[in-house]
Amino acid sequence: MWTLNYSEEVKTYFVDNEPYCFDLLVRIEELKFDASAVPPEGLTPLDDPEEPSLYLWLVLAHAVILRKIVDEKILYIIAVRPLE
Repeated sequence: MWTLNYSEEVKTYFVDNEPYCFDLLVRIEELKFDASAVPPEGLTPLDDPEEPSLYLWLVLAHAVILRKIVDEKILYIIAVRPLE
């Protein structure tokens, strides 16, 4: 299982938009149970194409920026922005 960490900005976003973002939070939390922590759709590497660690994930009308630290099995959610 992966450990999920959230930036303070992301935590505040979810608290301020709780009813609107509940499904998004659930989708993010589901990643920790996936062996590779890769969502089935919408994931784009933003750095080294050979060994990416920084990703853009387009999901549920949001852009999610996340860092994957494979050796420590940590997903760090850096930013969440609505697409509208």
